[in-house]
Amino acid sequence: MANGGARPSGVYWVWVTNFFSAQASSNATLTVFNPAQIITQPANAGVLLGSNVSFTVTASGTAVGYQWYFDWTPLTDNGHVTGSATPTLSITNVENSDGGDYQVLISNLLSSVTSRRATLTPLTNSGPSIRYVNESNSTPASPYLTWSTAATDIQTAVNASLAGDQIVVTDGVYQSGGYLAPDGALTCVVNTNAVTLQSVNGENATSINGSNAMR
Repeated sequence: MANGGARPSGVYWVWVTNFFSAQASSNATLTVFNPAQIITQPANAGVLLGSNVSFTVTASGTAVGYQWYFDWTPLTDNGHVTGSATPTLSITNVENSDGGDYQVLISNLLSSVTSRRATLTPLTNSGPSIRYVNESNSTPASPYLTWSTAATDIQTAVNASLAGDQIVVTDGVYQSGGYLAPDGALTCVVNTNAVTLQSVNGENATSINGSNAMR
């Protein structure tokens, strides 16, 4: 017998009877978990060095927990970083070393989901940034602000950018880093942010081959 309501969650027990006696079982509690789901993804941010910044995710689900990551490393609160196990991650007095990708893992007992990457770009001035792409670079590092840390595919640099940024691409044939466009087509580049793409040496030296794009 349930606890009197029509909801599936609750306390359940059973009566066991025969002709001579009856006895109730001990209580068993049933909790129905809704899966962890992300409603609003964290967004890219660019702030001046020494400023504060926050990344926020909105999620649904039963008894969900949060764990933020920086460049694939789990974060813990340390004064400089707070909210590492909450929906909002805050960073005070931003330094160059804080630049990179932030993600949050949202989970409960039965499910988990990971957010998109949100890129933090520390700025020395309030103007737009230039991000670099070199398919042959062996040391890519977000937020891709120098040739030595250039992204190896165009889409990755675009995804890390902010509105007004410029993406500079060196010579090569770019055919990786594919992305599903809103219409379902598979392509090498989707301009998800309002940025400008520029080849270093023009269209004869730099091209995009979408036929081999991989998501």
